[in-house]
Amino acid sequence: AKSERDIVNFDQFKDSLDGNYDLGELPIIAGVEPSGSVVERKIDEAPHMLIGGTTGSGKTVFMYNLLGSLYESVGPEGFELSVIDPKRTEFSPFQEDLVNLAEDEVITNAKDAKELIEDIVEREIDERTDELQESYSTDIKGHNSKADSNEQLKPHLVVIDEYADLLDQLRDDSGEFEQNIRMIAQRARNVGIHLVIATQKPSANIIDTDLRANLDTRVAFRLPSASDSRVILNDSGAEKLGGEGDMIFRTSDDKIRLQGTFMSPKDLREVLRRNSE
Repeated sequence: AKSERDIVNFDQFKDSLDGNYDLGELPIIAGVEPSGSVVERKIDEAPHMLIGGTTGSGKTVFMYNLLGSLYESVGPEGFELSVIDPKRTEFSPFQEDLVNLAEDEVITNAKDAKELIEDIVEREIDERTDELQESYSTDIKGHNSKADSNEQLKPHLVVIDEYADLLDQLRDDSGEFEQNIRMIAQRARNVGIHLVIATQKPSANIIDTDLRANLDTRVAFRLPSASDSRVILNDSGAEKLGGEGDMIFRTSDDKIRLQGTFMSPKDLREVLRRNSE
């Protein structure tokens, strides 16, 4: 049997993503169980995700796996992508290879991030809702099953790295930004807009109760304290994880301990380019 501390590479398991998915589905490799079995999940069923972990815990590698999984499973043509990277280090280097970026660039400026989230709340949710109503559908899967190919809706994945740092940069505008994030989390699931929010600092005043209630899927890597763990998981335990991809993956239905598959920045670039040709 595999130890949960074994290093497992993404490419060993990418074939589990068979490519036979409907538009609207967002399958990813979540990680590997101690037995060696790969665990696949779908972000569209999440439908929003909160990720917490300290430096070296595996949080960024997990997010690389997430994007790599989606490029392998549905390809860049299968979803729209927005990435907010306030530290300008983790995702900005891949800007040219993320060919399905809705804004044509990774967003690094706090003001631009605020404008993106405002646009989703004030325009995109309403437009998508109107399209669902016109087709008498309750969600985008129902809509897409009825719509012609040119009228189908792609899911829109919004990835926000270092959420706490972004709020710090927004300063006086942070309250309005947080309110809009909560609104997306509450209203956008049926119309195919999905949040992935990651932070090194999961304190209760940053990830408040109202927001957490709507981020149904939680991924905890090693965290400094039991109180940090409770913010992510509603339970302690993440403070005892071993780092380097050792995680607890919690949904509304279950909670499992996994080893994240490893993907280096070079590996991610290769996956993105291979699936963009």
